[in-house]
Amino acid sequence: MQRRGVPRATGSGTNGWPRRSRTRCGAGATLARCPIVVDAVSCTHGLLDDVRTHIAGERQERFNKIKLVDAIAWAHQLLPSLHIKRKLSSAAVHPTCSTIHLGLEKKLIEIVGAVAHEVIVPIGTTCCGTAGDRGLLHPELVISATREEKAYLDAHPAEVYLSANRTCEMGLQQATGKPYESFIFALEEITRPEDNTLLHTDGRPPSQRSDSNPGETYGQDS
Repeated sequence: MQRRGVPRATGSGTNGWPRRSRTRCGAGATLARCPIVVDAVSCTHGLLDDVRTHIAGERQERFNKIKLVDAIAWAHQLLPSLHIKRKLSSAAVHPTCSTIHLGLEKKLIEIVGAVAHEVIVPIGTTCCGTAGDRGLLHPELVISATREEKAYLDAHPAEVYLSANRTCEMGLQQATGKPYESFIFALEEITRPEDNTLLHTDGRPPSQRSDSNPGETYGQDS
């Protein structure tokens, strides 16, 4: 899936794309009634820009009925309803190529601004060079692409290091030595309920449900 956000010439080959696209489209058609949130922005990019070119006819009609939402846009919509208990001191953020291509850079930075008092977009932040799995196989590409970013982060360290795509985060961590992870983790941590209790689908923890019992399963009605 990560390869979907990379130009088709990148990676170990794309001969399987049309078949995979058709398979996923057929399976996903039953989910047309509810949005599908994608938590890797390069996958969102690939699904929106590439899959459509590999399907046609009825499959394309089904695909067009599916509402795909990237996790950045989804989390940004949730911000007004989230209770932020505290802010981190600072957060460095790396908007990936797909984030910029999809026009989600501003929303990502606004989310990080809700997470931390100081948002750092390091000087030299451009393509990290990971390119799907290529940077993992050839780490020298990522080291070269992020040398200015690493120098800036070494001089201006942050409390957390955030991005929106796992392979990019892996490449960034390998090249800079900083523990990059998805912005979702930081957002979840600062908005986690005080009692750390998962809410049921009606928005109430089990202790506040009149029909709760020791054997009740999360998300199921009694």
